[in-house]
Amino acid sequence: KGAFFTRGSSHDEYAAYTEDGTVYAKGMDRLLVKWETAKACVPESNFEDQGHTDAVVFYGTSAYAAEEALEGLRQHHDLDAMCIKAIPFTEKTAQFIAQHERIFLIEQNRDAQMKSLLVNELGTVPDKIVPILNYDGMPVTATFIEDNIQPHLPQAAQLRSQS
Repeated sequence: KGAFFTRGSSHDEYAAYTEDGTVYAKGMDRLLVKWETAKACVPESNFEDQGHTDAVVFYGTSAYAAEEALEGLRQHHDLDAMCIKAIPFTEKTAQFIAQHERIFLIEQNRDAQMKSLLVNELGTVPDKIVPILNYDGMPVTATFIEDNIQPHLPQAAQLRSQS
């Protein structure tokens, strides 16, 4: 009369039905090898890395707005940038994330799904990622990105106090 979860049925390496836990674990290990192999086969992220402390990270359809926003932001701030091209993350993508103290991550969803992937897959400290979330149903704009990154940058506070 109690509720419980079960993984259900499974198959072996020959696609034959099995409920053998050892066979299931072997299949899961095989999938992990495939996942690791895929890291060398997926397209590499695009990088603009000058060794700055902060970076803007984006992907997919946010790329054009992010690149436009970077033009404006870089007039007053030193920022690196990366456009993620694929998952699983490549070693260079992991290194880029690790070497920056703060990541402004542009996402077009409410739940910050890419942040979850960076934290879970790369072990990134969640607090170093500043989510820039646009989820009003409209495409993200460069103005939105700039307006949401600017307050986090040190010079932004100085510029506001001078006005």
